[in-house]
Parts: sequence; C-alpha cells; structure tokens
Amino acid sequence: MRFHCDNYPNTPPNGTFWDFERDERLSADKWPKGSGRVEASLKPTWKDGMALYLPCDRMSIEGHDNWRAEHPSKIWNPQRGIVQYLEIVHDILQSRDYVPA
Repeated sequence: MRFHCDNYPNTPPNGTFWDFERDERLSADKWPKGSGRVEASLKPTWKDGMALYLPCDRMSIEGHDNWRAEHPSKIWNPQRGIVQYLEIVHDILQSRDYVPA
C-alpha cells in the first residue's frame, strides 16, 4: 500500500495498492479479489484506483456523511492514527470474503 498523509494526523490518509517495482498504482487485475466486504471496499474502479472505499480514507469519506452514523468505528480517528486504516484493511483481507490469488 501507499499512503498520502498530508496534514497527518489531523486529516485522514488516502491509501491505495501500489506496485513498488513500477512505482505506480497496482493494476486492477492485481488488486485483492473476493466477495462481500472485499468487493465492497477494495474497488479498483473507485476514484480510478486512487482510494479504497473506506470511511477512514480522506477521498472516500467525501460525500458519504451517512457513514458517520453507519460506520462510527471506521471514521478517521487521529488518536488511533494510520494503524486504524491498516487494521481495517487487514480485517478485510483476513475475512472469509477474501479469495487468495
């Protein structure tokens, strides 16, 4: 993963999957696959692959004010820091919804 952390921790980070060898966003065909939470949150088509569809992501929270009530534990918390974001991604990738390559 690669994160943009301008004004961190007051502003949520923005993360995406990254191809470090090519120094670019990971191509859509290489993103994690699955159903349920994986399919809903890890969408390479969302924001052109620039963000994960998560309440803690700075790009994704825009226009989703309803998430504050629907997913309060996943809204960015500066006291938890980037660990919060990583824990959410980890939980998704460890869920039964994830299909390993």
